[in-house]
Amino acid sequence: MKELNLNQYNRHNSLRIRKFSDEYYMLGSGKCYKINETGAIVVKYVGKDMPIEALGSKIMDTYNGANIDEIIEDIKAFVDFLLDEGLINENE
Repeated sequence: MKELNLNQYNRHNSLRIRKFSDEYYMLGSGKCYKINETGAIVVKYVGKDMPIEALGSKIMDTYNGANIDEIIEDIKAFVDFLLDEGLINENE
């Protein structure tokens, strides 16, 4: 099975992340979503050469006691959410 990489996706032009105080908000397609820091990190790497497993390891380093498998599943679920909302697209 091919390793999932965030370079397989493109961000919609309207997709933006904003940080107010210690909270992150994702803006796009006329909607606003409150997201956590992990979601902001994922969006940052969409379109860049970043394997999901490598991103999971990078995120895990910031959270003591985190489980890499759970982090990777969370990243995949968030990518699916972004696709469903039309905030990112799969490359052709």
